[in-house]
Amino acid sequence: MSDEKTQTAGQADEAGSFEEKLRRIEALAEELERGELPMERALNEFERGMRLIEAARRELEAAEQRVRLITATGEEQPFEGAAPSEGA
Repeated sequence: MSDEKTQTAGQADEAGSFEEKLRRIEALAEELERGELPMERALNEFERGMRLIEAARRELEAAEQRVRLITATGEEQPFEGAAPSEGA
């Protein structure tokens, strides 16, 4: 797979909600566990799963940081990298 195709696939993998990423990771794991994929496709799907895991990990870390800020001050505090609130 070319770097351009890999980058586009990586961007697509990072799209969607945290829950959607988890669903895609679970579906990929199930597909790989069946062991029916040709080796090259299995490797590509494994790489895709790793990208999804990394994207979900970053999102989870941001949420954990937000919780730490809220609980430390008793109110929500903006921080670098925070997604804007829907009501703001």
